[in-house]
Amino acid sequence: KVYIGFTARPFEQAVIAADGSTVVKIYYDRDAYNVSWNVNGGTELTGDYTDGNVKIGTPVVKPADPRRIGYVFDGWYTDSECTNTLVKDATVTVGGLTLYAKWTPSSSTKYTVKPYKQTLGAAEYTLADTEEMTGTTGKQTTAKAKDYDGFIAQAVSQKQIAADGNTVVAIRSSSNSNTDNRVAT
Repeated sequence: KVYIGFTARPFEQAVIAADGSTVVKIYYDRDAYNVSWNVNGGTELTGDYTDGNVKIGTPVVKPADPRRIGYVFDGWYTDSECTNTLVKDATVTVGGLTLYAKWTPSSSTKYTVKPYKQTLGAAEYTLADTEEMTGTTGKQTTAKAKDYDGFIAQAVSQKQIAADGNTVVAIRSSSNSNTDNRVAT
């Protein structure tokens, strides 16, 4: 007989006894299939987990959760689109498994806002302050210009928040022509 996921071992035929007591035993070995993990930009896997060429029916043991800067690990999935969750008590199936890490952008990724004020008698600007803010990785910053007496803030150019927290939004404030409160250098 053919059993999917199993291969019959070689066996010998036997002479059929007249009393019907003849038994032919056929043993089947479990087939092995590949199990692999795609961390989708996350850290290298650690811990004891099911990996490589593994026999059908073997329980799938997950590795320690990987990490990725600017993202939150959202579990293992059986498809590259990350729509089918790896079920609890999953086992190795015919054809094997490739498991994919799903990541959700972190809503607490840091970025820096640096307001600059125009220097006295020049077209240069001096850093006035530094503000650390948080937002969601991949989304736009929400930086706002500060009000400084005698200065008018230029339009703020928002930026996409980088996962590594290195995004900087520079905001320049020019001297108000009605007053002269520019910063002396």
